[in-house]
Amino acid sequence: METIPRKPKFLDLVEDVVILILSSCDIAAVLAVGQTNKYLNRLAFTRYLWFTLVKQLVQRNFIDSHPHGDAYLEGLTTQQLIEQVKRIAHGPKCWTDPNPQTENLLRRTVNRVKQTIVPTQLSPRPSALVKSQQIELHPEIGTPFGPFPGRNRTRLLPGGKYVLYLNEGRLECWSVFEDRIIWRHVCSMEQTTVLEFDAEMLEGDRAVVATCQRTWSQPQINYIEISTLDFKSGVSDLALVSRALDSSFHTPYTECTVCGDFVAVKFVTMLRKVLLINWRTRTRVMISIYDIVALIPSYLVFTTSYASGEHVLAASPLSSIPLWEPVTEDPPSSDVSAEDIPLRHAEVLSLQGPPIWPERPLWVFQNPLQDGLFRVWLYARVQDSQLLYHYTLKVRSTVSWRLVSLTQLPSTIYAVAAMSFSGHTLGRKESYQELQIIPPASRKDAARNRDVDDFEIFSLSLSRYSGALSYSTRQDIVIVYYD
Repeated sequence: METIPRKPKFLDLVEDVVILILSSCDIAAVLAVGQTNKYLNRLAFTRYLWFTLVKQLVQRNFIDSHPHGDAYLEGLTTQQLIEQVKRIAHGPKCWTDPNPQTENLLRRTVNRVKQTIVPTQLSPRPSALVKSQQIELHPEIGTPFGPFPGRNRTRLLPGGKYVLYLNEGRLECWSVFEDRIIWRHVCSMEQTTVLEFDAEMLEGDRAVVATCQRTWSQPQINYIEISTLDFKSGVSDLALVSRALDSSFHTPYTECTVCGDFVAVKFVTMLRKVLLINWRTRTRVMISIYDIVALIPSYLVFTTSYASGEHVLAASPLSSIPLWEPVTEDPPSSDVSAEDIPLRHAEVLSLQGPPIWPERPLWVFQNPLQDGLFRVWLYARVQDSQLLYHYTLKVRSTVSWRLVSLTQLPSTIYAVAAMSFSGHTLGRKESYQELQIIPPASRKDAARNRDVDDFEIFSLSLSRYSGALSYSTRQDIVIVYYD
């Protein structure tokens, strides 16, 4: 009888092929395979595999680049490469752990005290942050144009090679490693100031840049420009100009977000308005929604409320939102309410009383370690409490939510200024001039918070994954990394 040949199994493959297959997986899958048996565990922790995985994260701008490029990664051991990934997930060590030198000193002191049997009281854990690198750029601060110029602000772009700088109402892009300006935005209309901005990195050293602008000549007009920028050539192409919602507010915008083909712009009005723009199809829609929104690829994440007092967190496909219209020279005419947006598996929020949503209470981060997953942080004030929800959002064939934690911020924190993917909160203390990094695992333990040096209060920006703080002074742009 002829024997039917056995189909080859995964474990029958040569080691190089197995490693090549693993290098095409996300890191969560690699770690799961490594837990299968000793053989796969050994292959899952080879240096070549982790070099490939980390290099991919650098190329996707989840890990900030190094001035020496990939040559820097060549010199790292397997453990050092893994530490690069752990930094994304857990943030810089000094954000959570005490200073190792100080901790060792305390431990030695305890041992000596035990030997001499002399009671003592240890000092509290140190609260200072340990800087690993500080980069300073030197722009020429411009002369303010118009009666209400935008405040100077910075935003370190993902990947750490470029920083956007709002210089007295004019947007600039600087090369971090070369300390030089590579692009200056030119408004398509005269007597115009940029008030809000955002950008998303594209492949090939390019980006999509959105600027929210306002003219100061009468009648004052609000409008949005979307451009594509080539960092290597310093040349930008104007992709779209859209009139926005006109208003009497001197600073009509509260936030601008770029995500793929879409841009979301929030406005200051009696009833919160959000303008969604698809810059590739040149269409737009205005949404009247009192609560808050964020963008992820192809989806709108938002909260909404019902007459019953119930509050939900939901995700809806952008394609399912009705009344998209072509971009014209006139202000948007569409007006979609939150009730008209179809929900996909809404998550009910357990709020004991009506919430007060601060200006920017929602952060959504793509999980670089596992495809199709996002971390969602939602901040709300309810009575005398400050609540921080942490959800995992899965967007694959279906949409699903999982509540990871619900914590209360310490009473010493007045407001939340920013969040990172690792869950560290950048909080403003009651004085409003003082900032602290609050570790996610011990939000109620104020002794574990880390004080941040005084920065220009309106210019501070926290990078999503690298834990870098960027800010502007009267003379410089400063970017700070931590150990």
